[in-house]
Amino acid sequence: MEKSPYTNITSPFIKKKLIKTSWSNHIYIDSLISLEKFIKKSPRSSASSILFHMLKNKYREEFLTLCKEYSIERYKKELGNIKKKEREVISQGKRLKEREENLKNSWTRAGGLE
Repeated sequence: MEKSPYTNITSPFIKKKLIKTSWSNHIYIDSLISLEKFIKKSPRSSASSILFHMLKNKYREEFLTLCKEYSIERYKKELGNIKKKEREVISQGKRLKEREENLKNSWTRAGGLE
């Protein structure tokens, strides 16, 4: 018989989610199990790193909860990283908007229609 990833769940958070999740959505639980593994042991290949970053972006709240279960220091670090990234995205959006406005002004000064 094949070893099941569901019988050895140690995370209370994942156990609670499993109880509320139907089999048709088992990929969600599989993703949480993978996230927990990556939190405990960093990805070792580029493919696993890509998977880890995809999962932690897709399941941001779950990722933070698992980090908090594992280590409060890790949780604080990851929360800081997320907030920093959000500030960078906002800043980049502002720069892009400003650039677009400057281009539009240049366009109209050159005789183009609004």
